[in-house]
Amino acid sequence: MKTLAIYSRKGGSGKSTVSIHLAVVASAVQRVILVGADPQASTSAWGIERAGHNSSAAPLVARCDPGSIAEVLDSARAAGFELAVIDCPPHATAGTMDLLKAA
Repeated sequence: MKTLAIYSRKGGSGKSTVSIHLAVVASAVQRVILVGADPQASTSAWGIERAGHNSSAAPLVARCDPGSIAEVLDSARAAGFELAVIDCPPHATAGTMDLLKAA
């Protein structure tokens, strides 16, 4: 499974927007999981909103804390996902290196 981590140390730089758009476009041709690891939870809120309006909502949106990224990605890989897009937090926190190493 390929994994992309969208990261910048600056908040408000468009990480969540880029993550969502990449995941949506890629989901047209492969199974994609969008992982929201940002405490602001913008991708999770987007996923909930989208699911409420679209019964075939893709990509799958999952929320996780940075320290549990290995387990989330292992489960996604086992479930047959082909791409993971990680929306990272806007600052170096415990577990941020785990997110970046995963990609």
